[in-house]
Amino acid sequence: MEAVRDVIAFDQGTFLERFFVPDAKALWMRVLVICVILIFGIMADNLRDKRKISKWKVLFKSDWGIFYISVVFSFLYWLFEAFREVFIYHSDSFLESAFSPSHIFLWMRIMAVFFIVLFGLFVQIQVNELRDEEKLLQNEHLRLEKLLHSRSTELKEARVLIRRLGQEIQKRKWLENENVMIQEQLIQAQKIEAIGVVAGGIAHDFNNLMTAILGVSTLALKETASESTLHHDLQEIKVAASRAADLTRQLLLFSREQPAKFAAVDINRTIFELRKILKSLIGEDIQLKLDLENLSRFVSGDKGSLEQMIINLVVNGRDAMLHGGQISIQTRTVSLDSKTCRRYPCGKPGHYLLLRVSDNGLGMSSQIREKIFEPFFTTKSPGTGTGLGLSVVDQIIRKHKGWAHIDSVPGQGTVFSVFLPIITSRISTSENQSSTFKNQPGHGKRILLVEDEEGVREFTSRALGRQGYIVKTAKSAKEARRLFKGQQGGFDLLLSDVVLPDKSGVELALKCRTDFPGLAVLLCSGHNDTKSQWSAIKKHGFPFLKKPFELNELLRSVEEAFEYSG
Repeated sequence: MEAVRDVIAFDQGTFLERFFVPDAKALWMRVLVICVILIFGIMADNLRDKRKISKWKVLFKSDWGIFYISVVFSFLYWLFEAFREVFIYHSDSFLESAFSPSHIFLWMRIMAVFFIVLFGLFVQIQVNELRDEEKLLQNEHLRLEKLLHSRSTELKEARVLIRRLGQEIQKRKWLENENVMIQEQLIQAQKIEAIGVVAGGIAHDFNNLMTAILGVSTLALKETASESTLHHDLQEIKVAASRAADLTRQLLLFSREQPAKFAAVDINRTIFELRKILKSLIGEDIQLKLDLENLSRFVSGDKGSLEQMIINLVVNGRDAMLHGGQISIQTRTVSLDSKTCRRYPCGKPGHYLLLRVSDNGLGMSSQIREKIFEPFFTTKSPGTGTGLGLSVVDQIIRKHKGWAHIDSVPGQGTVFSVFLPIITSRISTSENQSSTFKNQPGHGKRILLVEDEEGVREFTSRALGRQGYIVKTAKSAKEARRLFKGQQGGFDLLLSDVVLPDKSGVELALKCRTDFPGLAVLLCSGHNDTKSQWSAIKKHGFPFLKKPFELNELLRSVEEAFEYSG
């Protein structure tokens, strides 16, 4: 355009000469114009980035800021052209050249201004399009960020939900397994309870029979000469009946808890008496070895509970030996001081009878040893154990103020050591009291005997009658009440079975005591379960005589009942 203007306006050679070979002034002016235009182009091209700078924000806040700049730039260019005409071509003054140019310069400037404004409009349109696209991108970016944040939040919630769901599934599986285990334990407990009910009923009838046999044989022995053959036969009958009564008592250890009656118990003798039933329990493939201390030591305890403890320990050892082996029962007297007690977590200084039951079975780990006394904990397969045996052992040991220690190595066997306090002074056992009791005359005291079993009623009536008591008998509570009222309460003692056909012996005793507060009461029973109403008997403090009983035990209990009431 500059070359064309030089040719047309100033008639300075041809177009090619002015384009390729301008003079020095025209060349520098063209270079200057090109630089200005390039600077404007670069500035316009970078306007989108420049508006991020704080000083450009106000200028480019409008959507037509670049166009306005191009208009201002075109005005500056107009002035620049006037200056160049004066400087290069020595035209009129600057003001005349700027405001009253010749026609050729006017059209040339208008053309240049047109291109500058057109370029500014083009750039502005491009920038506006970029702004719109940027806004769209920003909006889309914000939308995507919100969506991503929302999806991220949902994903986190989903992960937490999945984690909780997994935990809930594991918990439900555990609860289902526990439920199955508890159901199996409940079934086993119900089986044991059913066995206890059946055994208790059988034992009641059996004890009544044994009471009659023992009583009648004792009465017969008193009437026969000790040198006669009949006396010997009667003695054998009595011994056999006593063994049968002991066997019944031992069998009942597997069913229900017996009323606890603490006395001096010889552990060595108790183990020796249990040897036959223990051998039958462990089977032929397991040997039972007894290593009992020669010197007998007594502990204060309930003989039935201690027998149950021994049986449960032996049965536990049997179950740990799948292919046979040996179970050893050992008793020793030990004295523990404070230094020795450090070996045992529950140990206390003192003199103890050590009962050690060992086997060479599977053994157990330390984790199992910590839980071995927990109720329903068992390492046996489902259906083969209840997990109650050792927990009962632990309760019995605690009840006798003792403690236990377990030594076990997996694959090498287990040793249960039970420490029971030794009593310093000897207390006569019930067996010795029964055999050494001296009969006391009844002195005409009146006794109301209430017993539904004919054999027991007959023996008891005859035995008490021979001792000088006046005995009236009744088969039921109703008949006893009728006799009681008929005699106007003229009885010194009510001797009644706990389980009667029509009413409980405890209720009968309470009713009679209400009418006649000074009445002595003695209750007896052959039951070993809840039917014996042991808790009610203890609550009201009634003397109790357990069937089967012998003559001396009966007479001693009657005298104790009179002394208790007096």
